[in-house]
Amino acid sequence: MTPSEPPYDLGASYWEIAPGNGATGTLRLAATGDQGARWGVVAAALLGDGPARLASARGPSGEAVAVEVDLEGAERVLVGVANLGPSGLDAEDEPERRGFELVAELRAPDPADDDDSASGEDEPTSGCQGCDSAGGPGRAPAAALLLLAASRRRRSRTATP
Repeated sequence: MTPSEPPYDLGASYWEIAPGNGATGTLRLAATGDQGARWGVVAAALLGDGPARLASARGPSGEAVAVEVDLEGAERVLVGVANLGPSGLDAEDEPERRGFELVAELRAPDPADDDDSASGEDEPTSGCQGCDSAGGPGRAPAAALLLLAASRRRRSRTATP
């Protein structure tokens, strides 16, 4: 996923993803941004009747930044990618727009972790429909996640130069 208008230094882009009732597994979100800026990713899995599960990470310029959030019981997942600006950013510096790519990957629960699994062999899980067509169990089609995010995408919030 990439925003139509990349954020300026110290700006951010946001998405809302609706995983659906009964979603299981882990949502992994990895952002790779343009050189010259540090990047941060935050995800909040909003539960129906409890506190949100939060995950956040930031990294140096040129490195991918990733978080994982458990989807068990999540009604919505709010995602933000922040352009933290270059190291040594000064108030007198002219802000720049910098682009990034966010990759979302749904990882199904590992069947080996299931106490009811006696065989120990990898088997497709019922919580990941379409995984076989996406390259094997545990990998949901990226296109489905992109459609979910695009349908609920929030407009980029950016600072004005």
